[in-house]
Amino acid sequence: KLREFLKKSFRIVSISDYSGIRIFKGAMVSPLVLTLCNREGNERNEDTFSYIKHHTDTNKQENFHYEQKKLKNSGWVILNNKEEELFNRIESISNTYISDVCSIKQGIITGYDKAFIVTEQEIERYKLENNLLKKWIKNSNITKSCIKYNNLYLIYSNMILHEEDYPNVINYLKPFKDRLMNRRECKNGIRKWYELQWGRIQADFDSPKILFPYKSNGNNFFYDKSKFYCSADIYFINDISSEITYEYLQNYLNSNIFEFYFKCIAKKVGPEIYEYYPNKLNSMKIYLPCGENAQKISQLGKFSIDNFLEKVFNINGEEEKTIIYKYLS
Repeated sequence: KLREFLKKSFRIVSISDYSGIRIFKGAMVSPLVLTLCNREGNERNEDTFSYIKHHTDTNKQENFHYEQKKLKNSGWVILNNKEEELFNRIESISNTYISDVCSIKQGIITGYDKAFIVTEQEIERYKLENNLLKKWIKNSNITKSCIKYNNLYLIYSNMILHEEDYPNVINYLKPFKDRLMNRRECKNGIRKWYELQWGRIQADFDSPKILFPYKSNGNNFFYDKSKFYCSADIYFINDISSEITYEYLQNYLNSNIFEFYFKCIAKKVGPEIYEYYPNKLNSMKIYLPCGENAQKISQLGKFSIDNFLEKVFNINGEEEKTIIYKYLS
């Protein structure tokens, strides 16, 4: 509503976008300076405004003019002419929304990591029951090529139906009982004191899935077949359509072209950090091959899929490749 009102009611003189740079001491958000001028009642919305995009490297500051009428109420994507032409081509050729081929879900909220996350030494010392222990990872453990596992385990206490069945885990958790009882869900009688705050659906973690960090400097989607359990700063993709394979989707999401496409409209939460929020990803499009082609390319690695997508989206020469590489982490 605000974007619609601003576009309709004012002439935009300039936008100065600090693009994730925090310039005010103590302020965690990055500013954008919007300069507006009152619009006369019969004045048409055909103006251009000056757009200045700041970078941490001051030598890379961009400055160009953009037509106000091209701003969309759903979101202002402001790109220079060459970037916009490439972005629009990818958008138009892509034939499927991500939300149509998979589900995106959030990881586990324990409610108190100190109680539920344990090391191998603690497991041995307290003789914790093995079938409750699940390999645990956080945001920083994920790359597009591997999981940097640091040998931590989650006590998946939601499996406990009767406390007496798991005496060692219950005894280990008892020193934290007062703290755990103060969690909102325990106070409201929704959770037992020893349960995770939001344990999600266990089968989702025991099945194949694509993991990715909530905040990252680039696209890091990892296809997990090792039953990792993950924290709330990680999201994962599962329930994929029969029209697509996990391998193709992972490689596609890690491709140079998709990273460029995503970062054109992604929210920056730091100088080089982007927010990979499900709502944003779900609204984005990908190219889904049809028929026999889908099977032929489902096993392509990242290098091969980049070549494939360059043909799909008619990437024209080194100039457009340079535009794409500028956006890569």
